Amino acid sequence: MNRTRTRQLAAVTSFLCASLLGVGAADAAALQHVPHGVPIPGYSKLLHVTSTDHEDAYVVSVRNEKSAYVFWMSALPKAGFVVNTKESSSDQGQGQIWFSGHGCREPGTLINIYKNRAVINLEVD
Repeated sequence: MNRTRTRQLAAVTSFLCASLLGVGAADAAALQHVPHGVPIPGYSKLLHVTSTDHEDAYVVSVRNEKSAYVFWMSALPKAGFVVNTKESSSDQGQGQIWFSGHGCREPGTLINIYKNRAVINLEVD
């Protein structure tokens, strides 16, 4: 299967996942580009996307570090991902979660949360 078709299928899967997780219709359309079924908080907005051959980065809004960290620590395993390493520093408003699964691999796959923003960095096969 070619890369374009794979990304299209991933986008459809992500859209369905986002819909099931309660993302609003307008935001679901914007967030459908986050591949591999990575869960996104229902209130998030997609702020920026960068992409290379094997790495994609998505910047999304979050309410705060603590609620985003709790969300992803619960939602990633439920979506079939393995949380490999995690760090949280609530007093500094930041957290990091390294994970793998669904074609995403370590060490480059992580969610880096800082205050009201999160960068979802996906290293893909």
